[in-house]
Amino acid sequence: MRDLESIHFALTIAETVHLVFATLATNDSRRRCPASSTSSQPEQQAQVRTQLSAALTAIVYHGFCPESVAGLVGAL
Repeated sequence: MRDLESIHFALTIAETVHLVFATLATNDSRRRCPASSTSSQPEQQAQVRTQLSAALTAIVYHGFCPESVAGLVGAL
């Protein structure tokens, strides 16, 4: 989800009780809310955050952990 139009589309579909899978490429998903950087208008940010809080069921974070032998290994 890289632009406001795709975020609104996904949230609208989720509000109609459809299962939506989306990805978000970021270095730190804990600090990255889709509404925070895609919309410059505060009233749109509030609306997207409200829709997201109503529709969100789960977040899966995939990161990498250091390992002494292999360098980095995948972690959930």
